[in-house]
Amino acid sequence: MTEKFIGHIGVDSGQMMLCDPCYLEYWEKRKNVDFHNLSEFEGDFSYAGAAQATLSDKSVGILKDGMAAVCSTGWGDGLYPVYVTYEGNRISEMRIVFISEEPTFDDCEQCNTSAEYCECEF
Repeated sequence: MTEKFIGHIGVDSGQMMLCDPCYLEYWEKRKNVDFHNLSEFEGDFSYAGAAQATLSDKSVGILKDGMAAVCSTGWGDGLYPVYVTYEGNRISEMRIVFISEEPTFDDCEQCNTSAEYCECEF
């Protein structure tokens, strides 16, 4: 098995969602959500449903019978390194590192990430 750094993913809401893009047409757009009463949105395939899961005690959840998995990023907004692991020519897993020993994202001037995760060739 070989792990390879593939780039960074941006976060502006302090949470991450893993979802098949074909499900996005079912994403429920809701306005005027009361974030003090998120329990009514548990499991919804919506921003409110994602917020309910990531703000829960476990900070994770599954939306709409498996359409998406969501989690808190631990640090909040930022750029997070993404890795894939290959078994032969097939991807066996994807990994996003939210918290590292030193959460700095600006060590490398070329890719704007921590030197720990930078794989720039310069």
